[in-house]
Amino acid sequence: MSAGGRRDGAERGAGSILAIAVLGATVLLTTLVVSTLALLAVGRSVANAADAAALAAADTASGAIAGYPCPAADAVAALNEVAVTRCAVTGLLASVSVSRTVLGIELSASARAGPPPESALPEAAPPETQPPEGDTT
Repeated sequence: MSAGGRRDGAERGAGSILAIAVLGATVLLTTLVVSTLALLAVGRSVANAADAAALAAADTASGAIAGYPCPAADAVAALNEVAVTRCAVTGLLASVSVSRTVLGIELSASARAGPPPESALPEAAPPETQPPEGDTT
């Protein structure tokens, strides 16, 4: 230090370098967080596309929509900017897998659609028998 309490010029500008380093770290961290959040959002849209493609295939298999199940799944997947990697239809049950590549990372999802299993349907209650209105016994 010199006589007036000042430091020598050796440390001059160190605060600027520290500020630039903190700014660079903040920009890097922000970029990583935003990229991760974007991948999560696209992943959710891929899952939604798989659901829609499976529903289209199941609706076509049941006859609610004219056509063939797997081409219907392909058409719905194309509208959602994903590619069908697997399509299988067993009876009225359709299973579809789709994928999409974003930022060099492949995101994939699978979905099934069809009528509920028989065990999931509520049992029909037997009709109640009412005595005739004129009967008092």
